Amino acid sequence: MKPRQIVCAPVAVLVAGVLALSACGPEIATTNSGAGGDQETTETATPTPTASTAEPAAAGDEGPWPGPEVPVVIETTRQDGWTDYLQAADDKPIYRFDNDSNDPPTSGCDEECAEVWNPVPADQITAVKGVDEALVGSLDRPDGTKQLTIKDWPAYTFAGDTKPGDLTGQGKDGRWFVMAPTGAKALTTEQAEKQKSGATVLTDTKLGAFTETILVSGEGRTMYRFEADEPNAGTSACEGDPECNEKWPPVLADNGLDVVEDCVDPDLVSTFTRKDGTKQVAVNGWPLYYYFEDRAPGDIKGHGLGDVWFAATGDGGKAEKAGGS
Repeated sequence: MKPRQIVCAPVAVLVAGVLALSACGPEIATTNSGAGGDQETTETATPTPTASTAEPAAAGDEGPWPGPEVPVVIETTRQDGWTDYLQAADDKPIYRFDNDSNDPPTSGCDEECAEVWNPVPADQITAVKGVDEALVGSLDRPDGTKQLTIKDWPAYTFAGDTKPGDLTGQGKDGRWFVMAPTGAKALTTEQAEKQKSGATVLTDTKLGAFTETILVSGEGRTMYRFEADEPNAGTSACEGDPECNEKWPPVLADNGLDVVEDCVDPDLVSTFTRKDGTKQVAVNGWPLYYYFEDRAPGDIKGHGLGDVWFAATGDGGKAEKAGGS
């Protein structure tokens, strides 16, 4: 039975407690929804600058982003069609990159990439508004500069954004996404409403441990496949085992399914009815599961267990870790 398919608008992402993840991250649409719309800045208390939000460069010093474009303030904003996201003081939105890692914080964008996707220089920021101070940090880049991180995700601006309201970098190459104040991918308002309804979001994300993207829920929860299953059989080998069901709960679509189409081919997504009447999600015929020990976005504690459980890729395949599975 084909699930209800929803055109990708998210991120899926990785928003704490929400996601869309989207991941394609994603955790969001590849279109510039609401671009140019009215913006409003969320007024919040300014956290006390930490070591990662150091004093700006002294007058006359030229940092990696010199002159009037220096983003001395990062703040939370919103425009029509979007939930809260981060922007620099010059109204440039802040982005995150799926080829980066947040464990440890690592940037996968340098040289020519960094000329287009400008790393936000941590040592030139005087305030970060609307963000939990504990989430604000920095990483050392190969050129010796420090880059701002939010929840350990490196932050960038996009050279293609030239006027207030631009979100032209959103969804670029399926790897660049506007950043939420939590460090996750920002959500469109439509996607946020769908997630509130309890719909399962099927998207993917790039984790530093893996050589490719893996399937995750809207909250960033890793999805797995089970070698004991038979693809396209319309059954789960785990279903009749209470212990297996407890440790590996199925990915269900009882409240609807939101497929992030830029991340996952909707034609590969299906559901089947379990013996208890619930509908389990399958990709390319492989039933999908969560692992009960995964507590936070990015957890992959179930991968490789018993050599039969593996994080699933967007085509239903087994994900491989860097250096081997």
